[in-house]
Amino acid sequence: MAHKVRASEPKNIFAGGREQLLQYTVALLSVTLALGATLLLKTFLTPTPAALFFAAVMVSAWYGGLGPGLLTTVLSTLAVNYFFFEPVYSLNIININFLVPLLVFMLTAGLISLLNESRRTSEASLKSLRESEARFGRLTESNIIGVIVANLNGLIIEANDAFLQMLNYTRKDLRSGRIRWGEITPPEYIEVSEQAIEELRITGSCKPFEQEYIRKDGSQVPVLIGFVNQGDRIIIGFVLDLSERQAALREQQAALRERKQAEVSQSILQMLLEHVPEGITITDGPPDFPIIANSKLAQELLGRPDESLVGMTSGNYVQSIGLFLTDGVTRPTLEQLPLYRATRYGETIRDEECIIERPDGTRITAIANVVPIRDSQSQIIGAIDCWRDITNRKQMEETLRQRETELRLITDTLPVLISFVDSEQRYRLNNRAYQEWFGHSTAEVYGKYLWEVLGESAYQVLRPYVEQALAGEQVSFEGEVPYKRTLA
Repeated sequence: MAHKVRASEPKNIFAGGREQLLQYTVALLSVTLALGATLLLKTFLTPTPAALFFAAVMVSAWYGGLGPGLLTTVLSTLAVNYFFFEPVYSLNIININFLVPLLVFMLTAGLISLLNESRRTSEASLKSLRESEARFGRLTESNIIGVIVANLNGLIIEANDAFLQMLNYTRKDLRSGRIRWGEITPPEYIEVSEQAIEELRITGSCKPFEQEYIRKDGSQVPVLIGFVNQGDRIIIGFVLDLSERQAALREQQAALRERKQAEVSQSILQMLLEHVPEGITITDGPPDFPIIANSKLAQELLGRPDESLVGMTSGNYVQSIGLFLTDGVTRPTLEQLPLYRATRYGETIRDEECIIERPDGTRITAIANVVPIRDSQSQIIGAIDCWRDITNRKQMEETLRQRETELRLITDTLPVLISFVDSEQRYRLNNRAYQEWFGHSTAEVYGKYLWEVLGESAYQVLRPYVEQALAGEQVSFEGEVPYKRTLA
């Protein structure tokens, strides 16, 4: 860009210099022609030798302006004095009668030059004004911005289509005088507008300012306004509709808020994934629903770093991670994989167990809860798998089952009635002798209340002792108990 500017400057200077050279050449040529013609017609022009030189001054001033006109005046004065006034071929003036005509010629020729310069200036100003009016007319007709002509009383006299369309008014409304500054300005902007008008009165223009105008339907449109004073209490206003700009600004601000919210959400998610004591796996959207994040605990439990897990699809997950069903032998199919079912079918999985074999060969038992993630149109865009290691719990349950089996073996060999009831007085355990005495299996007795098995009469006899035992006391007694042999 800079190179183009430097290249164009010499051309402009040369063009201006050439034009000036031509103007002064015309001045010299006109003086030469006037001198030659006067010398040829000397016999006829003896009383007024300066007559043709007036024509030279007029031509030079008309074509070149004040400078060439004054040059022609000076050269013509010298030529007349040198060639036509005594002593001839001398610039000395010895006769006052010759001085006065020369002075009159110079003053008249100078006046001619000044008048021509004034004419040229007026024509240039008029041309500039016409060009300015033409540009203003094109601007007004282009409807790029709204243009209005109004008086200081608030009446809008003229407006282009852009302004009328901006406020939903018609030409008929404009001609009827219905559009007035005070009526289209909301009350909250009256003070701002009055300050602008006051600035306009003092300086002839006002700085552009923002406000709103009231449309014909009562809605408001944000605008940028500038006024210039045209005299006779007439002002011209330029009105730019800011609706699109403000809409774009609102969208930009909304996008910025969303980005900040996304950044905050991402930070919270990262913090949760780093510190939450759960295995969490998150997948992205369709079509493949690849894994995009894993909690720190998930990586530790799987024995794999996050970078080796991110990007895996459900199919890769089955192949790469040692997943087994609860039997510890059978690998799940895609249709059995919780993440696959959640992302493909929108299924919510609760407390589903599986066995995971880690790279070092160790195994853990995990329980998974998977929910699909849906967008505002209820389309599935991912899933969250929350799972935890329940290996210790499963081991404890197995140990408990073994202990219960051992306890049952011991109690079943004893020739006495043994039962265990909880704080609600429900049966939780009874031995074989108990079953044989009452004639009911363990499954039939389990969960029943004492009075349902013993009968109401027997229960009322035993109740005080049962309550003492449940209160933490060691109780023993002897007596007759009227047991029944059928369940309630």
